[in-house]
Amino acid sequence: MSLPEYSTMNRPPAALPVLFPVLLVLTAGLLAIAGATSARAESLDQVVERLTAEAKQLSELKDPKPRPVFKRPHIRLDNPEKHVAEVLQTMSGKLTGNIYYDTYIRWHLIDQILHVESDDLSYQKDRIIALINNMPAGLSMPRKDEGHHEPPEPAAEFWNLYWGDGRVVIGYPPFQRVYHFEEALKHAPADRKAELEKIVKRMRELRKQFKWVPNPGAAQYNDRIEKMDWIIRSYRGELIYLLLRTGDPAVPGIVIREIGKQVEKKQRTALDLLNYLYMAALNGDLARYDQAVIENAGRALERLARSADGYQVYDTGPMSRDRFWSKQPRNFADYAFTIVHMMQNGSVYRLD
Repeated sequence: MSLPEYSTMNRPPAALPVLFPVLLVLTAGLLAIAGATSARAESLDQVVERLTAEAKQLSELKDPKPRPVFKRPHIRLDNPEKHVAEVLQTMSGKLTGNIYYDTYIRWHLIDQILHVESDDLSYQKDRIIALINNMPAGLSMPRKDEGHHEPPEPAAEFWNLYWGDGRVVIGYPPFQRVYHFEEALKHAPADRKAELEKIVKRMRELRKQFKWVPNPGAAQYNDRIEKMDWIIRSYRGELIYLLLRTGDPAVPGIVIREIGKQVEKKQRTALDLLNYLYMAALNGDLARYDQAVIENAGRALERLARSADGYQVYDTGPMSRDRFWSKQPRNFADYAFTIVHMMQNGSVYRLD
C-alpha cells in the first residue's frame, strides 16, 4: 500500500510529548461538543444530499447558501452503527467529482462511524486503504496578505521597536514572560527604566503616524483555505485511525512504515499520524491485535524514533497562520517515547 503525499499545518509542543496525545483526545471531544447539533436524525441519502449542497458552496466566500460547516458533529445519521459498510461504500463512491468537495462530505460522514462498534469494520480494510490512496494532497497555495500599513516607514520603525528594544523579558526559559510597548515600561528593571521611557515615548509618536489598510476578501480567503486544509489533515488521520480499528494484523506495520516515510521527508504528517496511533492506543483499539503484532510494531517504531532523535523542523505547509511556530524544531523521538513503551510492554488499554 502507498499513501498519498501530503503537506500540512498546525499544532503540538515537543516539550509535552506525553501529555499531548491525551490533550488531543480531550480537545477533539470538546470541539465535538462545541459543534454539536440538535438536528433530527436523517437517512444516509438525506445527509449526503445536504452535505453535497454545502460542499458546492466552498468556493463562495461572500454569502454561501447553504453555508458550509466546519465543526462536528454537524449531521446526525440514523442508527450509524447499523450502516458502517453502507457509509464507507458511499464515501468510496462518486459524489461531486471535485476531490476537495468530496473530502468535505467524507469528513462529515466519517465522524458518524469513527467510534461505533461494528463487525463490519473488520472487513473494510481494502475500502479504507482505497480512500486513503484517493485522498487529495494538502493545499499548497500561499496565504494572502490581509492588509498593509500606510505609510510603511513609521509602521516598520514601530514594529522593529515592539519586537526589539521596546520589550522586556522576565524570568528564565521555559517560564519567561515577555512584555511589549506600554506593558514593557510597567515591568522594566531599574537599569532599563530610563531607556524604555524614551523608547515608549517614541513608539507612542509612531503609532499615531500610520494606519492598517485591510485587503478586501483576503481574510475570508485565508480562513476558508485554512479550514479546508485542516479538514484534509483531520480526515487523513481519521482514515488511518479507522484502518487501525479493523484489527488486520498487517495494519500496524503499514502505519509505522508510512510514519517513517514522512519522518524522512520532514513532513508534519509524521506527527499527525503518530497522534492518531496514540488515539488508537488510548481508546483501546490496539488491543484488537495479538500482542506479538503490537510488540513488533513497537520495536519498529523505536528504531524509527532513535534514527530521528534530535530537534528538526517539520514542514507545516504554506497555510500555517503561525509563521513563528511553523519554524520551531521538534523532536520526533520525544513524541514517540510513550507510545513505544506502551506497545512494547503490553500496556495498551484493553477492550475488556
